[in-house]
Parts: sequence; structure tokens; C-alpha cells
Amino acid sequence: MRKKIIIIAIVIILIVAAVLVFVYSKNKDKKIDLGNNGAPELSKTIESVKFVDQEVKNNKLQIIKNDNKAYELLIENNYQETQKSNFDFNGILEANWSPDKNRIIVLATNDGSNKNFDFSEFKKGTNCYFYIDLTTSQIVRLDRRIKGLAWKDNNSIFYTYIDFKNNVYSLNVAEASGENWKKILDLEKEIYNLKYDAKNNKLFAIQVITQSDFNGGKIIQIDLKNNNQEYLTNDENSNYFILDPAGDVIFNRLENQNFNTYFWDKTKKKEYKLTENQASPLFSLDSTNNKQLINIETIGETETSKGTEIIFKLINLNEKKVISTKKTSEQKYLSPSSILLSDNNLFLLAEENLYNFNP
Repeated sequence: MRKKIIIIAIVIILIVAAVLVFVYSKNKDKKIDLGNNGAPELSKTIESVKFVDQEVKNNKLQIIKNDNKAYELLIENNYQETQKSNFDFNGILEANWSPDKNRIIVLATNDGSNKNFDFSEFKKGTNCYFYIDLTTSQIVRLDRRIKGLAWKDNNSIFYTYIDFKNNVYSLNVAEASGENWKKILDLEKEIYNLKYDAKNNKLFAIQVITQSDFNGGKIIQIDLKNNNQEYLTNDENSNYFILDPAGDVIFNRLENQNFNTYFWDKTKKKEYKLTENQASPLFSLDSTNNKQLINIETIGETETSKGTEIIFKLINLNEKKVISTKKTSEQKYLSPSSILLSDNNLFLLAEENLYNFNP
């Protein structure tokens, strides 16, 4: 009798395991639905949003709203809002959350709109980074000659120090409050849009070689094990890129008045063209499935135009090709400033509203 019970139990366990494997395999490669034979359905999620984080972590998304307070959205609970801090973020131009989302570094401007930001000794219009602990509201002003940064971990940052007056450029590491800084290496030219690949201990950035209105440059890779610097692109025609979890680079390139999207494979040390775009694209990689990349471009984004057409292209990075293209035409001016693809959710920040494309 006991042997029979054991056999039945084993059979039940095997059945349950088979069901779980089946469900996993069905969801592992699921593809975001951009619409049925037409324009994607655009639904407004949260109104009056100024800044949004570039990562969904533990099913939570960090935002700063028009009331200048920081909030946390619980995605699977109908976007329930929880105020993260009472700190007043009025007057900021940029927001960079720490990996654990408990700290934030913002770029603020001296316009007199927020007394929390100490701009003493600096003239009106000066921009400066400030470190803020969201749990304690501690605030520290960083050196005004810091022109770009990336979080290394929850407590420290990489940053570029640029003294234009003396023509000094360097890459440094420090505590997030700016203390105990250490120079990593000198730079020949300015770099911006820093991104850190913790898995491979490398930094990526755009280095401006020739000053122009376009402000594009070469994508540079810095191996922090030996401080070796390597250009991934030879031209100076990129001004935007992202990293995938493996340390590959997705970037744009200005070619014959088009902003085309490319994939740089670090293993093969080879680039592949993914899309051709009429306008400068935004793209986002699904943090839970690095096989999928969303690429969008906005056509006719003028306030006097009848409407704005947004072109959505879903790309499979394994195959390095577009697998779905959709268009939408809004009967109003709509200019996306940020997008985020995460686990079958596509978020889009435009005109201070956060939208979601529901599959």
C-alpha cells in the first residue's frame, strides 16, 4: 500500500513539473502585441509625469510627477502609487535612480524655483548634480564640473570631470555623495551618456571628437580592469545608445539624413544594421528577455501638424531583424521623450503623460 502511494505521489509531481515547464516555455519567448493589423492601442496610465526610471525592478517603476514628488508604481496592482519621498524635485532636468531605487542623483538648474538646491556662489542658469537619499532626504551638491555620471552600485558612481577653462577631462569614481573620489584615467575629449556594464566591468560612452550642432561622436568602451580604451565606431555620427545584459551595444548612426539603428556584437566584434529610420529613434530592451528590442521613431512632430505618427518596430536580436512593424497616428501633437519595454509592457512618456500599450 505504501509503495502504491509513493508511486502515485511521484506521478503527480511529474505531472506538475511538466505543466510548469510548458507554462515557462510558452511565456519565455512571448512577444509584445503591438496591435492587430493596425495601430497599437494607446492607453493613458498615469497623468502628469515628469521623469521615469529606465528599469522596472521587482514589478515596480519609479517616477517623478508634476507635484515634484517621487513615487513608486506597482505594475501588477493597477499601477498603485506609493509616495517614495517628500523631497521637492522642482527645477530638475535629469533623474538617475540608484540600482536599489533608494537614492537618486538629479541634475538641477539654478532658476530660483527650489530652495532645497544650494546654488550659493553660482550664477543664475548654472546646472549642477545633487545627491539625494530618498529615505532620509539628505542632499549633497556635487562638484559643478561633473558633466555626466553612471551608478556603479548602490553607494558609488562613475563620473566625468570636465574643467573647460583649463581643458582638463577625466573619468573618476567616488561615493554617491561625491566623497572619497579617485581618478581612473585622463580623457582626451569630453564623453557623455555613460553606461556601466557591471557583468564585464566596462564603461561605455559617446566621445565628442569634433564640436558641431549635432553633438554626435564615437562610441567608446573603457575596460576598467586595465583602463584600456577602444572605439566601437569609427565615425562620429552617434548620439544615443543602450546596452543589453550581455554587454552588446545598440546604437543609432546618422547616415544620409537617416538615423539608422545598429547592433554591435561584442563577441564577434561586428556591427549589424537593424532598422532604417527617418527620424532619430528611441529604443528599449526588455530587461526580462534580451531577445526583444523595441525601436520607435516619431514622424511629423510639430505642434502645427495634424497629428504625430509613431512607428513601432519590434526586433529579435538573435535573428537581428525586424519581426513586427506598426504605426499609430494621434490627432494631436505627441512627442515621446522616453520609452521602456519590460515583460510584455511598453511604457511611453510623452507630453508629461505615461502611456502603456496593452497586449
